[in-house]
Amino acid sequence: MPRTPKGQVTILDKKGWIQLRWRYQGKRYYLSPGLSYSDVNVQVAQQRAAQIQLDIVSGNFDTTLQKYKPESEQSRTHSAVGLVEKFINYESKLIQL
Repeated sequence: MPRTPKGQVTILDKKGWIQLRWRYQGKRYYLSPGLSYSDVNVQVAQQRAAQIQLDIVSGNFDTTLQKYKPESEQSRTHSAVGLVEKFINYESKLIQL
């Protein structure tokens, strides 16, 4: 299989799920947006691929991929301090009862 051009994002069907693949500065990147492979979801993936390609060309590519991940996946990351604060708030409500 020939290599895709520099900055070109490929949309793949991986066991019924969409996966985006591309190269940037000699490194291969993958992104699985959590979408099943369907016509509508491929259009969504094409928009995300276009955003990635634009960021590569403009020099604004996010190598952590956080910018391109779904909102639900971004909000799942919590810091240890934040988790401890939530726990303390929860426990303090139980103690007051």
